[in-house]
Amino acid sequence: MKSVISLLAVGMVFYQLVSTQILLQDTIPHLNTHLGLSLTLILLVGFLKTKSRVGKILAIGLASTAVFCFFYVQVQWVELQT
Repeated sequence: MKSVISLLAVGMVFYQLVSTQILLQDTIPHLNTHLGLSLTLILLVGFLKTKSRVGKILAIGLASTAVFCFFYVQVQWVELQT
């Protein structure tokens, strides 16, 4: 799990560095990508830090929900804006 978190964090860093130099996405998808990656990282770190089984299940459930919401907004952002 630590390697997944590290890989996701490094991917987020590279995305942020490249997006400062090259316009990869419009504003709304860019902000959504930043929020989705941040929430997923925070919740996965919470998964590692919690000791209880319920906490681990909750962290994975919330991380899964964050990823689902991220993809939903990425696909539907034009329709959501109107």
